[in-house]
Amino acid sequence: MNLILAGLLFLGIPAYYLIRIFVKEKKQKKKQRQLGLAYDRLVKQVKFSVEHSELLNGKLIALDRKNKKLLLIDHNLIEKQEECLSL
Repeated sequence: MNLILAGLLFLGIPAYYLIRIFVKEKKQKKKQRQLGLAYDRLVKQVKFSVEHSELLNGKLIALDRKNKKLLLIDHNLIEKQEECLSL
């Protein structure tokens, strides 16, 4: 009986961490997909010509020097923010 419990403990802990890693990666991919869809939608909507963009902690910042605009997309908070600012 003790051998079975030890075996379950020995296999259970690594299995838990592997499942946790896979779930975290799946959430991260979903978040990046949503960020990409929002980015594409705003670029088409505002007719944005992207010269440079950065992705930082779930926030996307893109710059259009030609039209002097800045695109900000933040999906970290409960309310998602998507804005195009004129510089």
